[in-house]
Amino acid sequence: MLMIKKYPKFILLIILVILIALSLGILNARKQRQKEEKELITETYAPTPKIPKEYKGQIDKITKFSVDGLTLKFPGELPLLEVSYKNIALADAKQIASNLKITSEPMQYDDFKDGLKYIWSSENQSLIITPKTSQISYSLGFIEPPKVENKNLENNTLDKIAQNFLSDKIGLSKDKIKLVRIANLVLNPQSNGFSETTDKSKAALFQLNYTYKTSEYEILTLSPSQPLIYVQILTDGNIYSSEITLFDNAKESSQKYLLKEFDDIKRSINEAVLISLLNDYLNISELNKDQIEEITIDKITLAYLLESTKTSNLKPVFLLEGPAKVKNSSANWVQLYMPALKY
Repeated sequence: MLMIKKYPKFILLIILVILIALSLGILNARKQRQKEEKELITETYAPTPKIPKEYKGQIDKITKFSVDGLTLKFPGELPLLEVSYKNIALADAKQIASNLKITSEPMQYDDFKDGLKYIWSSENQSLIITPKTSQISYSLGFIEPPKVENKNLENNTLDKIAQNFLSDKIGLSKDKIKLVRIANLVLNPQSNGFSETTDKSKAALFQLNYTYKTSEYEILTLSPSQPLIYVQILTDGNIYSSEITLFDNAKESSQKYLLKEFDDIKRSINEAVLISLLNDYLNISELNKDQIEEITIDKITLAYLLESTKTSNLKPVFLLEGPAKVKNSSANWVQLYMPALKY
């Protein structure tokens, strides 16, 4: 007959306590392992900006590099840029209009994508303020820059004019921004826009690009020619137009990520996204996949990308530029974005 041995109750209690302790130990070890795996993934897989890809051709098959990698002075790692946006109330919008000597009441338009817009428009000037995206757009009432006196203004004078405009008219403190570059622009009849020239005496206007001081690098939008903050100045010193996105705060993230090196950029050229073709009025989405015959990258710039309105974490990108051959088009210069962080 099978006998079942009976254990004292205190022994059973001890066994129960040991089993519970073992279970808790296993559970804590599992949680710790999951935490470590999560941290490893965070360090290994860097966040990637969402850049719309409209060109269907194979960039890697037609691209070569003429830029000297030894001349590129990029850091080994970089943080994200964490930003918050300035709230623009109706009273704030009216104050900006008043600063620009606009006395009329704004028209209010509810845009499907960007929300409410305050719009002032006359023969002389235009002002559009979009509170939801914290964006301000100002321009004179001319389709093309008017012919004015060329006062041969020095770059430091242009910088002072632009910063005074941003500070006195828009309310953006000079202490928050810094000049990144000045572009000399001429009218380009082939693209119904502007192109850059190195001959300052031929410029129709000057575009001054600014970034927030908390960012070491320029902050670009999905259109490289329209950065986060820019001011266009006529040759007589008057403001022609300006676009501004107002941040309330901008700071670097605590975590840093490894940046691609030059060899990484060349190896991952298939990650590059065609953003713009210059010197022709051409829609990228309408290009045939084999219409671009050749691209030569001779300039690489590191920047942060505002990939969409209200993006709170700006990621670094490389702006790749250079000459190109395009079938049935006068376009001869391309701009591409590539995510700058290693995966």
